[in-house]
Amino acid sequence: MEQRDITQNLLTRRAIVNEIWDKLPIWFLFLEGLGIHNILMSNAPEKWFVDVGISRHWFALLVLPLSLWFYGYYRIRLRETKQQFDKEKVHRRILLLAFGVPLFIWLFYAIFPFFRHEISGPAFRRMFELSNLFWAIMIMTHTLYHRGWARFVTFFGVAFVYGMALENAGIYLGYFFEPHFKVYVYKLPAPLATMVGWCIVFTCCITMIEFFRERSARLKASPALTALVTTVLAISADAQLDPLASFPDMWWRWHESLPAWWFGVPFCNYAAWFGAFFSFSLVYFTYADRADLTVWQRNARLLLLAPSIAIFAGSIWLGLMVVYETLFGAAGTGYPSLQILDAFFNKIYPY
Repeated sequence: MEQRDITQNLLTRRAIVNEIWDKLPIWFLFLEGLGIHNILMSNAPEKWFVDVGISRHWFALLVLPLSLWFYGYYRIRLRETKQQFDKEKVHRRILLLAFGVPLFIWLFYAIFPFFRHEISGPAFRRMFELSNLFWAIMIMTHTLYHRGWARFVTFFGVAFVYGMALENAGIYLGYFFEPHFKVYVYKLPAPLATMVGWCIVFTCCITMIEFFRERSARLKASPALTALVTTVLAISADAQLDPLASFPDMWWRWHESLPAWWFGVPFCNYAAWFGAFFSFSLVYFTYADRADLTVWQRNARLLLLAPSIAIFAGSIWLGLMVVYETLFGAAGTGYPSLQILDAFFNKIYPY
């Protein structure tokens, strides 16, 4: 087959759909970023940006990190492939998708703001809840189909237990609240949509970093470095998601003593994400290097260590918060994160 024909076949609708399904965790990260970007540009009420004090156009930049990760993934695949086709043409398409589409969305609504259709907070919550459950089913199906039961249990069993503990702990401790959702699990304060969100993000971030790790001797040699890179990817996604989630009338309610740091989101959030992802990824990749263990044995050890991993994550979070509030805390406010923690313990042990 001629090079031109192979290139055309690669760019057919059927081939693209197959590629998206085969690499769904990679595509999810990009499509989620693109979807949030579109929502911020076209559907978020102008009042939200006024309340936060940051222009809508600055929020457009938040899509760039995920676009860069997506581009980097496909750039490496293009360099590696031995298939003979017009790589420059495919490369241009990837560039257009990763950076051209977000740029077009921003320009379109900047030039034609009257095409915006504002959506209320309750409608956003319903949309988020349904979309997260939909994507959870899709990623679950993909994981089961492509990686089997053992990996399914890793990401939707062990990671779910871990994420459930983290999400509910933050609410019980009083750092944030997630009211007005429809689907909760028994009497837990965290909605199902945000708990399964941990499974989705762990699956997608670890899957992408596994791809890079297979091609990097430095990452292969260091589970800690791999965990750090995984954490950077996860925070790249959350750096865009949580500014949307933290808008007034959306699904996050932060404790009033925590000051905004990144597009309306407290530093506390990203310190928690760093601790959560680094801790879990460190243990995950440490066991991934153990050839003497089956995947099921790794799952068992991850599950048994989940409480210890959560404690380690909390220790990292607390250390980051103490450093941050020491260096950058407003005068006279003390240590808000420690004050919230102290208030929680006073409720449990009032004497």
